[in-house]
Amino acid sequence: MIDEKPVIEDDTPGDRIVSINGKRYIELPDNSYQLLFAWFAGPRHACRTVDDSVHAAMVTMTRFRERREDLRLVDDIVNSSLSRHGLPPRPCGYVWYVELPDKLTPDDVWCAVRLDCRPGVILDPLLTSAAMRDAVSELYGDDF
Repeated sequence: MIDEKPVIEDDTPGDRIVSINGKRYIELPDNSYQLLFAWFAGPRHACRTVDDSVHAAMVTMTRFRERREDLRLVDDIVNSSLSRHGLPPRPCGYVWYVELPDKLTPDDVWCAVRLDCRPGVILDPLLTSAAMRDAVSELYGDDF
């Protein structure tokens, strides 16, 4: 976990790029596919910061309860998918990031994972894991 606050470099919806400790990262959505990639990228290329945005956005107790229920549902869905891949649940309450290599865009990173990820396509855990490992190796030069 990193204590430093991320500095937003590009706030494009879905492709937010931040700087943390002098490195560029892509902010990950609550999406099991991209969080799975962060798992394979490991602590050398992925990190998390405390998510304080939820607390700042809450105005009334009613909205706070609704937001917490929404977050629990998202966590359940994401953790269920990670579990299918044999991974532990992600701790909640954090924003997750994966390193963005120099001169690459977020699209370059996701294109390195060569899978058919259209809505409704069910990903085979073994093929997905292999594709994620290959992409991490290609992008960061890491061997497994």
